[in-house]
Amino acid sequence: MILSRHVPASVALSALCVVAAAAAAGSALWRALVLEPLPAARAASGPDTAVVPPRRSTPATEQVLAAIEKDPFRADRRRPATAFRLQDPRATHARTVAAPVVPAAVRVIGTAVLPQGGGFAICQRSGGSPTLVRLGGTLGDLTLKAVEPGAATFLTAAGVTLVVRVAQSGGGS
Repeated sequence: MILSRHVPASVALSALCVVAAAAAAGSALWRALVLEPLPAARAASGPDTAVVPPRRSTPATEQVLAAIEKDPFRADRRRPATAFRLQDPRATHARTVAAPVVPAAVRVIGTAVLPQGGGFAICQRSGGSPTLVRLGGTLGDLTLKAVEPGAATFLTAAGVTLVVRVAQSGGGS
């Protein structure tokens, strides 16, 4: 009782909270450090407890031969000339002009098509050095609009679409 007259109530309440917090921290520390025993393993009761995978039916000979015919790793298999792509709903139906009409003689040295639909072309103007042009990029007054293996499609300032093929045979993929 003498202690209660000299100690304010707020200090006594604070001390009580500190003691409670210390007890909670000690309990948490005790639970973290003490290991509990593992539960006992269940005993196998016989052969019926074994897990047996479901049986698959053996494939017919025709199915096996058809799968072998479609082997993607056979030596005589070649990449298709054009990669499969879904049609772009925003595709414009512009006029296409053959390569000999290309102004200022643009030569496509090579192309690269990315899986996400992007790509770039390495082009050279007459007398200039080779330049890497990304989709949407410009080469003089030409804007690169599309790239496919072995060809690049440009749009002129007049709105004419030009398709320029790779100069060398077998290049541009």
